[in-house]
Amino acid sequence: MGHSLALALVGGILYNVDFYLSLRMSFFVATTIGRANMIAFLEVEQSEESKKGEMRVSLDCVKKNVESGLFKDMTHAVQNAIGKVYILASDLE
Repeated sequence: MGHSLALALVGGILYNVDFYLSLRMSFFVATTIGRANMIAFLEVEQSEESKKGEMRVSLDCVKKNVESGLFKDMTHAVQNAIGKVYILASDLE
């Protein structure tokens, strides 16, 4: 059990390090994406200009919503994404 706990802790730390490193030169916007207008947090480059209807969102806001399960990481399912993509879980149902 000791090794499992250590691996879980290391995995959690590595996830958080990866999460924070990915945000060094970026920020998140709240917007809608897709034909279904799903609500999403998109990680965009620091030089990105916000578009009409988009709202800049703090890292703490994104983190809380992802940890609570309200938003799900869908980065793997989105094409042409520059960074992380989190979609409102209820929009995925």
